[in-house]
Amino acid sequence: MERTVVPVGTAWNERYLQEWRDDVVARSLSPHTIRGYDVSLRLFLDWCGLNKLSVLDVGPRELRAYFDDLRANEPVSIGHIGNKFTALSNFYDFLDDRQEVPENFVPHFRRRYLKIPLREAHKRRF
Repeated sequence: MERTVVPVGTAWNERYLQEWRDDVVARSLSPHTIRGYDVSLRLFLDWCGLNKLSVLDVGPRELRAYFDDLRANEPVSIGHIGNKFTALSNFYDFLDDRQEVPENFVPHFRRRYLKIPLREAHKRRF
């Protein structure tokens, strides 16, 4: 994926997060959903900052690295990680609608890496 030349830093990525928040409020998502997505997106922005990435520079390769970091460093279930990726999909859908990114690549990633593990986790639960 070709890198976008943009400033990297908390303020730059925060701008997109604030614009996303304004959008989801305007679209009437529930406050509970917004809070949950916001927490997930803030963790993602922190990861981007540690890796010196703008949210516009993230592609499938970076998303895989984030996924691997979550699995290695967080004692959470695959379902919890799936929820984080649902928030990311919503965020990148917003960026795609604004034509800030070429496409929302998160749904494809979720189908590839999360669909089967989530189905298996659900089977074990019941």
